[in-house]
Parts: sequence; structure tokens; C-alpha cells
Amino acid sequence: MNLPANLFTDSAARHFWLWVDPSDMVTHHNKNIVGSFCSTSQSASSENLMFIPNPTFQGIISPFQSNLMRNYAADYNLELARRDRFPHYPCRLQAIFLLESEDDGLIYQSKNPKHVEGRTLTRGTTNGAYCFSQHDSAWVNFLRLPHMMSQEDINKCTNAYWLGRSVQDAQLCSCDKPWTQDRATEILFLGRLDFERQLNA
Repeated sequence: MNLPANLFTDSAARHFWLWVDPSDMVTHHNKNIVGSFCSTSQSASSENLMFIPNPTFQGIISPFQSNLMRNYAADYNLELARRDRFPHYPCRLQAIFLLESEDDGLIYQSKNPKHVEGRTLTRGTTNGAYCFSQHDSAWVNFLRLPHMMSQEDINKCTNAYWLGRSVQDAQLCSCDKPWTQDRATEILFLGRLDFERQLNA
């Protein structure tokens, strides 16, 4: 099978970078005691969507709840697109989110400062067989904006995300104003990533 240009499988050792929250108990245990992160397993028949929209809902929700649902809706729509049209790609709900280089980590930080606040940029090394894909995280940021999108627009954005296209190559509008963002490549990784042990951790 010929893999898409932004999808890779290998077993050769390779370095990746990621933003790690040192105050998170599970993260601290896996990184500093176990010494590795592992993605969850993925199969074609697995059900990854934890919450399914309620088609009969007719109530009014608070702005806080609206923000929560908008963020989840982006990943919900991306997962529906992956299952329907891009099943060979790693699932965002099961993969480890990585960056290809330290420079990419700093670019990601500049575009998503709240997401990486309090985290440290850390390098890890693959161990064993792995699969990963490359995507422009700016599509996710666009899907999470507080604007109305038709199903056709959602399909165009999710297709572009999975195919690895850049937001900068599209002509996007949000609230009737042109919208773009510099590319910040994210890696969806399935496999094991090892870290150097910290004796004083």
C-alpha cells in the first residue's frame, strides 16, 4: 500500500519533541519513573468518540458550556472525517501529540500559549515500531473559533487537516473577515516514546 505523503511507519530510532506538564501526576510517573509514554492501541473497529451529540437537544447553554462543546466538536468532526475518509491515519483521541523539532515546539508555543503554559519542552526517542502523521494544527484552531460553519465548510477543513495541507494555502473567513495563521505542524504518534531518566525526579 502506498502511504499518503504525510503518513509514516518505521522502527528506526527517531527524536521528537513535546510539551510536558511536570505537575501532572500521571505525566510525572510515566516520564520520570516508567521512563516512557505509550499511545493507546488503535484498531479499525474501535469506538473512540466518548460523547455523542444529542439530536433532540433544544435548550440554551451558558457561554462556558458553549466553549467546552465547541472545542470537543472540533475533535468530534475530525474523528468522523478520519473514520469515514482517512481510516489509515492515527486517531487524535488515541495518539500522542508530538513536534518534529525544537523549533516546531517554539512555533507551536507562539500560536498556542495557553495550551503550553506551565509545561516544559522535552525531547523523547522512539522505541520499536511506530506510525505517525503530520498536520497543520491551525486547522484545529480555526474549527474551534466561535463562528458558524456549514457541514460543507467543516468537511473542507477536516479533509485539509488530514491531508496535511496548510491553512496558509486556503482562503478562510471567520465572522466575515479573512483569517489565517502560520503553520504549526503537529505529529499524531502511535507507539512508544522513551525519555532520559532523571535520577532526582
